[in-house]
Amino acid sequence: MSGFRKTAFIVGRRKRKAKSGRATPRPLHSCVLLVVIITLAASIFCALRGSGSARENTGWSLRMPVPELTPEQVSALERNKRASRIDSFLSKRQSPLTGTGHIFVDAEAETGVSAELVAAITLAESSCATDGSLSLTNHNAWGMKGPQPALNIQAQDGYCWWPDWPAAIHGAARFIHYYWGPARTAGELKGYAASGGTWASNVEGVRQSI
Repeated sequence: MSGFRKTAFIVGRRKRKAKSGRATPRPLHSCVLLVVIITLAASIFCALRGSGSARENTGWSLRMPVPELTPEQVSALERNKRASRIDSFLSKRQSPLTGTGHIFVDAEAETGVSAELVAAITLAESSCATDGSLSLTNHNAWGMKGPQPALNIQAQDGYCWWPDWPAAIHGAARFIHYYWGPARTAGELKGYAASGGTWASNVEGVRQSI
């Protein structure tokens, strides 16, 4: 082989070898683009977290707004709360009046006499209708004397008589209204009990606790 051909052969082999074995480097701009994407994603995540905290702090949310209650609905809720408190007061004393809390509240709506006051008197007069024969025979947990013709209240053994507890609760509220008006506190019931101030103080304390 001539020198020229030998040299050309060697050079040709080196070019083919270099071409077939060359490693392709990763383009630099691809790495930069990846870093930019990661940075943007992190920024967006932090921004979203920040806006979430802002919503919590300001009370803003995507939930539907709660409609405002009408005055009638607010009144009904308050009546239910008061009835529940009266029932709780009676239930703790194992009273047969338990469950009539709404009737006390209804009687107040009719007469203006405090429902809690009418309930509190039962504790002073009959241990919430658990003590004394009047509660059993007359449905009279208030020690009210009768008859009361002006109120169409009958009597038995000198005391007011009612056929059941709902009628008795309304009757007791009417009794108080007839003699003392739309009383709100025990202090307004002058002459209700012989013990006077002591009775009124005790009853008023119970009324306030209901």
